[in-house]
Amino acid sequence: MCSPGLGLPCEKGRGSLEDLTLPAQSAGLDLESSQLLALIRAPSIAAAPNGRSYDTAFQANTRDLVLFGDNVKRNTQQGLERGTSPSLAVSPFGGYRAAFQANNGNLYVFDSGNGAVNQGQGMRARTSPSITP
Repeated sequence: MCSPGLGLPCEKGRGSLEDLTLPAQSAGLDLESSQLLALIRAPSIAAAPNGRSYDTAFQANTRDLVLFGDNVKRNTQQGLERGTSPSLAVSPFGGYRAAFQANNGNLYVFDSGNGAVNQGQGMRARTSPSITP
């Protein structure tokens, strides 16, 4: 991901904010490239098993979990705790899972087949989980 403030170039086709605009709009978000930097806290990017596609999970300005990329374009409407970031894993058998701290402080897993499931585990404030396929 580019970051002009850190001196990382933002060239179209190389992880620029412009490259994220179309998928974000496809996920039902009406965004301009300039707004995306404010929306993305710390995105999680997962490569598909074929190595030719990727998906991303991030906390939008609405604090909803948003998933988009080559295989998914979805605003899950699941609220995340302020100051946290989701973690995304793509299964080698198809589908994806995202772990996140919900706005009630619990660990949730959003599964492409089952939706959001409360794991019933409280999390320390402003911590972010990790997930593997």
